[in-house]
Amino acid sequence: MPEWNAKFRAFIDGWNDRRRPFAWTKTAADILKKANRQNTSNTDN
Repeated sequence: MPEWNAKFRAFIDGWNDRRRPFAWTKTAADILKKANRQNTSNTDN
């Protein structure tokens, strides 16, 4: 288990070293358009 812990810690440390701020790539309008999208298929036969 100590070997696994060391590998896991190395992964987490590397991940944290490469961190960068989150940046939105879509506008609020694009997100709302997708969220409010209507389904056009009707499966009620």
